Amino acid sequence: MPLLALSHQRTSAGLEITLTRSFGTFLVLLSGLLVYTDKFIEYWNIQIEYQFKYYPGLDVFLWSVTQTISILLLTFSFFFKPYKWACISPMIVFSIQISYIWRDEKWIQGDYYLLYTLIFIIFFVLTVYLAKFAIAKVSQLITKMRDKRVNKMTDFITEVRNEHYAKLLESADMLDIMDEQPYNIFERHQLKSALYKDRINMTRKFEFRIIQVLYEVDSK
Repeated sequence: MPLLALSHQRTSAGLEITLTRSFGTFLVLLSGLLVYTDKFIEYWNIQIEYQFKYYPGLDVFLWSVTQTISILLLTFSFFFKPYKWACISPMIVFSIQISYIWRDEKWIQGDYYLLYTLIFIIFFVLTVYLAKFAIAKVSQLITKMRDKRVNKMTDFITEVRNEHYAKLLESADMLDIMDEQPYNIFERHQLKSALYKDRINMTRKFEFRIIQVLYEVDSK
């Protein structure tokens, strides 16, 4: 592939990713601002003649609808991998909203609900970062434990394998030596059978030890 074509392909892919993430970011920002639709209606004094059955007016209806649409829009936006900083929009809006509810319930003083909102946002952000920090530490701990088990198992298998093959080579040398010795056929056959049995026993011990270590590592 020519260098110019490859560069153009990378540029197109980068532009596609940027546009995708920008669209997702726009949806996240919109999910927060959408909740204030009823405030825009009040500010511009927009009225309609339609009579709502379960809602006192247009502003209450829009507030109820946008609560659901906002969450759905926020969920939909994450399929486009938006930039994380965009989350500040819904986070601020819903923090103001919950503080406003607390103010209405007289859990906090009305004049300080914006201060409580700021405290809530800071607490929320700190909780997110602490959770990420804790997850990272736990992940590192699990990785270290896993690597330790793997290294222990690898070292053991290497050690037993070397020991096993050393004995096999020793056994093979013994067979070569026997061929050079003035044994009769019967004696040579008996000695070779004993060496073969010894090889089989060593192999079984080797396999048993590996299984035993694997069981110990898995049970920890």
